[in-house]
Amino acid sequence: MAEQRLPMTTTPTATTVPTPSLPTGRILVALLHDRPNLSGLLDALRATGLRPHPVSDGVLIELCDAADWTVAAVQAARHVPVLAEAERLLGPLDDEDVPAQPWWVEARASHPDAFPALTAFAAALTDRHGGTVHTTPPSATAPTAAASPAPHPALTAATEHTLITADDRPLVPLSAMLGDALAAHGSQGRALQVVTPPHSAATPLLAALLATSPLFRQVVATGSDTHHDAFTGEPLIWDERHGFVPDVPALREHGPHPDHIPTEGKQAPGWRLTVELTTLHPATEDLLLGEAAELLATHLAGGPIALFDTGEPLCLPWNPAALTRLCRDRAPAPSLLLFSGTPGTARDPGALDFHGILRVQRVREGVKETVSLTVVHPPGTEPDLDAIPRAVAALASRGLLRTLSVSRRPGTRPEPRWTGFPAPVGLALGPEGLTELRVTDAATAPVPVRLIGPRLTPAAWYRVGDGTRPEDWNRLRLLHRHLTPEGR
Repeated sequence: MAEQRLPMTTTPTATTVPTPSLPTGRILVALLHDRPNLSGLLDALRATGLRPHPVSDGVLIELCDAADWTVAAVQAARHVPVLAEAERLLGPLDDEDVPAQPWWVEARASHPDAFPALTAFAAALTDRHGGTVHTTPPSATAPTAAASPAPHPALTAATEHTLITADDRPLVPLSAMLGDALAAHGSQGRALQVVTPPHSAATPLLAALLATSPLFRQVVATGSDTHHDAFTGEPLIWDERHGFVPDVPALREHGPHPDHIPTEGKQAPGWRLTVELTTLHPATEDLLLGEAAELLATHLAGGPIALFDTGEPLCLPWNPAALTRLCRDRAPAPSLLLFSGTPGTARDPGALDFHGILRVQRVREGVKETVSLTVVHPPGTEPDLDAIPRAVAALASRGLLRTLSVSRRPGTRPEPRWTGFPAPVGLALGPEGLTELRVTDAATAPVPVRLIGPRLTPAAWYRVGDGTRPEDWNRLRLLHRHLTPEGR
């Protein structure tokens, strides 16, 4: 799952029109000492002068003006167990009023004119419950009519096939409010597009989500009618049905945006090692999810998983039983969860920074669990590639390995510009995969194989390269072709 995708070679067939100016509004976060009680919340809402309307089972409160237009929204308070998690998203918090374990209340003005009402709301909260307020700067985008009315407060606009949100924050997270919008309106295959200015970077977790589909993208707005993909640099044009789509003629004539043209010495320092794992569980009452993610984190990052959640900030202490209950309650709908190690300075010495996405889906054969884990190696350090076979062995011994792939890319975080070429490290197959392919085929692959585990039911680890040579993608393609020949 590389966020530096290759440019798409096709684009939806549709009539393009001038790009609408999408209002980003402004975002405010109150960090409170105490959890807001009902009376305190009601008093703060009255201070806005707007009419509150609870939605999403009370998780969100929409604020409507006199004409009954939704102009702002407030997310329910969420307890952040580690201050470093709040600082990961907001930057260093030196204010003496910052709580050690704050209650996070996020509010979004869908129109800049509604922002004063939110500041009054936050002031009333902090007066009563203590704490501090963090705000984004005013948006440089002039609000006008968007593509169509947004169906959720976290969204700026929507088209027939795409949900669109605009965000000016320097670090744009996969917020709980945005996660709620995806859960409510993205289940019919609608894409997600996040529009940002050039200075905004997606958090690793948001970037990982956007990389799961070529229809998902971070859109960088460099002018009122000039946009490009944050990860490929391909120019984009507005389409009434699909939102921002590749502008193929402009790409052929001008190439990608200059920030995405590889140049010597431009590679970002540090490395990210990304592992994609799929496993299949029997659908039993005693099923416990999360063990595969734990094994990967322990072997490749040297530390335990600390937090998980459905959005950022991550507010739930890691608990496989609670995670499993959450997924079971959502079934048969799929679940997407985020997880990470302990953030920032609270991390144990020797443990590496890591983050990941866990997807759980009920399928005919049972319960499919997909784990995407990225381990960050700071500048001057190298990933321990010898730890990967040990992780493969641990997963296979627990019956948790179906397929696993590993890639490596420069940089310690996603950036809306070219940071260097990603490259593959290797591919692993569990015992069931080898049985389907026949071990004789697996052992004669064009890439050397290491069989791991019992002789009759081994797993296989194919080391394609060290993750620094982009040309190794060709070796990986040959390996895929060998393992899945036509008609197999």
